[in-house]
Amino acid sequence: FWVNRMKKQIIPTNADANIGKEVLVTENINNLLNQGEVRINGQLWSAQSLNGEDLEKNTKVVIRKIEGNKVFVEKV
Repeated sequence: FWVNRMKKQIIPTNADANIGKEVLVTENINNLLNQGEVRINGQLWSAQSLNGEDLEKNTKVVIRKIEGNKVFVEKV
């Protein structure tokens, strides 16, 4: 009983709580050059475009997923 109950409780990490958040690009995002950054809660994160689109600095984007220390974003 307790094992099944514990498996159903998925607690997101602090990073996962940022999925869906809108942020600004702080360094141009270019997946081919492996460049790009966004600022999340005062911290800089490496970023890539989810669909491969180049995104310029100060573009408003939404965080769609996080893998390790990299966020994947889409233009709002």
